[in-house]
Amino acid sequence: RGQLNEMRKFVNEVVKKHAKDIDNLKVLARLSQRTTGSIREELNETKIEVTQSLSLHDLRLTEVEN
Repeated sequence: RGQLNEMRKFVNEVVKKHAKDIDNLKVLARLSQRTTGSIREELNETKIEVTQSLSLHDLRLTEVEN
């Protein structure tokens, strides 16, 4: 009976640690998604800036050519 009690305590402890690990993984997944979203936004902003800059450069070249 004592061994059964110890086994039950051990299993409960393992289950608690497992649940805590799952919660930690969920937090990491959310942080990763936020980071990925931020990087995606920065890349889109950079793309727009580069496109605008190239467009302006093209306009200047056209003016010089004419």
